[in-house]
Amino acid sequence: MAEEKDGPVDLLAGFYLPPPPKLFVEMRNAFPDLNKMADVLATDPGLVVKVLQTVNSPAFGLRERVASIQKATVILGLDWVLNIVSGVMLREVSDEIDKVDLEKFWKLSNDVALCCTAVSKATKLSRPDEMYVLGLFHNCGIPFILKQYDKYYAIAQESYRDSQARIEVVEGELMALSHAHVSYLIAKSWFLPDHICRAINFHHCVDKLNLRSNNEKVCRINEAIVVLKIAEHMCEVFGCIGGETVDYEWNRSKERILNFMGYSDERLDLLCESVMENFERTIFTEVFEKQA
Repeated sequence: MAEEKDGPVDLLAGFYLPPPPKLFVEMRNAFPDLNKMADVLATDPGLVVKVLQTVNSPAFGLRERVASIQKATVILGLDWVLNIVSGVMLREVSDEIDKVDLEKFWKLSNDVALCCTAVSKATKLSRPDEMYVLGLFHNCGIPFILKQYDKYYAIAQESYRDSQARIEVVEGELMALSHAHVSYLIAKSWFLPDHICRAINFHHCVDKLNLRSNNEKVCRINEAIVVLKIAEHMCEVFGCIGGETVDYEWNRSKERILNFMGYSDERLDLLCESVMENFERTIFTEVFEKQA
């Protein structure tokens, strides 16, 4: 845990970032050779089971259960399967942290990931498989901040409850670090696409983004952030993490997001209703158990 001192705590000094597991690196190196990827994954039967459990979950809506990674890849595609593997492995790495209850955190992250996928499909913004991994990784730095600095729980709540300042600004003032940036560093070290990493880094900065840019790379980042913010709002992250009843960040960003999409309030409401009709989620009232 960081030492007590006046002013923000510099957590980046000596901060631990979980490296991607060797098996995951080997799978990426084997990409896009399906047989080689499957052979690498087969060396960890437990991981295979978890990946297939995810693939066969109701959220993916497959018409038939799949019993092999090869079949899952045929149905979903290589990118999808690799993204699912990355999510399973990231959770396994974080499970080594026993300081906080992470079960609710990862269920919330999974909700956001699935909601990102659904919003992406409905709006044709970004690739659904990339939006899935964006949802899983966008807050992945939080458990590792908590491991080093147990007061982050209170800081997270304070940042989400501020009706004026951006979340990353409040965090920066209180601990010289933001969970978005830590999540970005982890995503980058896990070889996520650059535009996804950047979307993670800036996902609390909608008011600072140039949403009118014609640059292709910037547009991809903007699209990813817009999809993520809609998903976060629908999954009530503001309440789950911040313990707040009002989504102040959404209130500040909504108009810019609507303008970017060319949507009216009514059309966005219809989008959300349509997504929720096909997306079954569990609402969590807590993400962390406050430490005594």
